[in-house]
Amino acid sequence: MFLNNLHSRRNRRVAMAVAAVSACSAWFPGATVRAADYTWVPTAGGSYDWGLASNWNPAGPPNSNSDSANLSIAMTGNQTISLGADYTVATLTLGSTGAPVVTHIATTGGAKLILEGGGGTASLVSNGVPGAVNRIAATIQLSSLLQLEASSTNDLT
Repeated sequence: MFLNNLHSRRNRRVAMAVAAVSACSAWFPGATVRAADYTWVPTAGGSYDWGLASNWNPAGPPNSNSDSANLSIAMTGNQTISLGADYTVATLTLGSTGAPVVTHIATTGGAKLILEGGGGTASLVSNGVPGAVNRIAATIQLSSLLQLEASSTNDLT
């Protein structure tokens, strides 16, 4: 009888500990967020959704003050990338490396692009082949210092 009570009390303690850890993870959901470097996948021209996981490698979207979003890939046509919600990144790199096309970040419903470097400084990098244009027509919220880098002679508007 004593062993059954001992096991029963231990099982209750284990169950309570599991419940406590689960409750803490619900209260602190960002505690397990890890920094990631996301690269944009679509190369063809067209309209795309920033929030669609399959548009990113690894599956995204980037949305943390320690994430980087790299849209500097070999695009073959003009792209409009729509923010349907607020997204946060520490580093945003734009500019087609394949053809002189327009990379355009737009917004729907008043969504914002939040540039916030978890380490203190966020970065916005403008790349691309000669003639490429990088355009951000979304509201940008600066939540930390911002470092602008022009790695080409192309426009950033």
